[in-house]
Amino acid sequence: AAAFEKLGSFEDASLLLMYSRAAIAAENGDYPAAHAAFSALGDFRDASVMLRYYEGRETEAAGRHALDTANYPDAIRLLTDASDVYASLPSFRDTELRTSDCLGALYSRGRSLLDEGLYENARSLFASLGSWQDSADLAVYCEASLLEAEGANLTAADRFSAIPSVLDAASSTEKN
Repeated sequence: AAAFEKLGSFEDASLLLMYSRAAIAAENGDYPAAHAAFSALGDFRDASVMLRYYEGRETEAAGRHALDTANYPDAIRLLTDASDVYASLPSFRDTELRTSDCLGALYSRGRSLLDEGLYENARSLFASLGSWQDSADLAVYCEASLLEAEGANLTAADRFSAIPSVLDAASSTEKN
């Protein structure tokens, strides 16, 4: 940015200066300033792609905050939205890693909640991940555990029997 500023009005130095400042703002978390600058740049270089990428970063940051504050519905919506943004930009920067990190954050929190016996919240997190890793099976495990807690033992046994290799599902089938 400093080098482009020194060039003044030489060729497209002013546009490159705006682009550089927008990237700096985005990397520092000032997404509104970055959004305004990248939007103003229009089709200059890859400004539209950068705009989309940093929209994903902003959504991801909001999702992580929601996850940290145990606002699971917002965390699910925001982190899956960010993941979708990154998936729409294949091979751009670190989008593949960021996609995995967004989904991994939901999965990791789901595992923590599962370990704490908070099955309802864990189930919603795992269900939001679909077939990512073993999320679908863990969602069934949480559902079965909730049924067991409600005294619906035959239905719980049926659910546990569908996932015999997950955690203690095999022994829980027999117990129920």
